Amino acid sequence: MRLVKILNAVKSVVSLPGRIDNQDNRLAVLSTNLDNLRTEFEARLLAQTASSSLNLRERIGLRISREAARNSRKARPAAARDMQADLKELGRLFPNVFPIWSKLFENAKIEYSERPNESLSVAGNSGAELFRKYLLAELSGHVLDIGCGPLPLPHYLVGQNVDRIAGIDPLPGSGHREFEFFQGFAEFLPWPDSEFDAVTIATSLDHVLSLDMVFAEINRVLVPDGVVAMWVGFVEGAKEYDPLAENVVPIDPFHIFHFDRPWFLKLINKYFVVCDELVIDSVSVFYSLKPRPKK
Repeated sequence: MRLVKILNAVKSVVSLPGRIDNQDNRLAVLSTNLDNLRTEFEARLLAQTASSSLNLRERIGLRISREAARNSRKARPAAARDMQADLKELGRLFPNVFPIWSKLFENAKIEYSERPNESLSVAGNSGAELFRKYLLAELSGHVLDIGCGPLPLPHYLVGQNVDRIAGIDPLPGSGHREFEFFQGFAEFLPWPDSEFDAVTIATSLDHVLSLDMVFAEINRVLVPDGVVAMWVGFVEGAKEYDPLAENVVPIDPFHIFHFDRPWFLKLINKYFVVCDELVIDSVSVFYSLKPRPKK
């Protein structure tokens, strides 16, 4: 409205005869006012977009500054583990839900082997491409991909330094892996403490047996200033998951649980600080997290 009034004033000045002597001064004042309004408008526009763009610019800057130092640190190898012993331990810890989870795990093995191209990690999947771009600003140094799946290289990791990536998944996959791969479970990560600068998890978190064990393991292998980048799917109203409950039933052939945002964030906040939440659609959300200080 103020801009309209000033423009109308400009028109009136130009249209009035016999006042040439005053026009230059008035136009100079009006020009200054217009410049001030333009500056005010641009400041407001920047303020409206700063919350998203500034955080991204800051994270990209932090990644660049950390890259050289982190890449100079030599990676330590994973320790050998016995998958059957780990399965036995999961069965001991969670006797009620373990038989259900084991059956769903077998279903997933068959699904991946028969329909590998339906994985969310393949090239051509729009979510995988968006997450790939998101990770370019999040990941640096030695990176762990939890639930990396059976592909030689998940599409969301294209563009990363594969020589600095390690992955873990209970499915062996087939063919050559383009990064260090360990077949195992996220509840028992085989790497030493403070080994990774970043951890990423892409839509695989709702397949684990114990979320608390997985989050505790992530915090253990992550450096204190590390980053966790997640791609999570939400189902509104999904029941909060407790692996020690006695009445757990599968919700489909592949899942014991789905996430609902309220209880997911309540659980996440026990272990991490949410630095960024990017809502992609009604289901998919990307998160950037920092570990809470280790006690």
